[in-house]
Amino acid sequence: ATDGPGGKTRFEHARDEARRIVEDLSRGDRAIVIAFADEARVLTPMTNSRAALRAALDGLAPTDRPTRLADALHRVNALVAGEERAPALYVFTDG
Repeated sequence: ATDGPGGKTRFEHARDEARRIVEDLSRGDRAIVIAFADEARVLTPMTNSRAALRAALDGLAPTDRPTRLADALHRVNALVAGEERAPALYVFTDG
C-alpha cells in the first residue's frame, strides 16, 4: 500500500531513512544491518563500507511475519559487545 507521503509505502520510507544514516556516516564509523521480523538476520558484518550497507538495505523486502524486536535487540547486544565506542542504535520499522 502506498500509505506514505509521495506515494511511498511505510517500508520504503523506513529504508530511505536508513540509507540517509548510511550516507551520513563519518570516516571511521562502522555500522551493521540487521533485519528482523520473527527472527533477526545479520545482513552485514560490522563495516565501514557504505556500498555493503546500501546493498543490504536494497535487498530488504517487507514481510507479513510477526515482529520480535526484543530478540533483535538481544542479537545486537551480542554483536556489539566489546566495541570500543558505545554504538548508536537506529531501529526502522514499517509497523
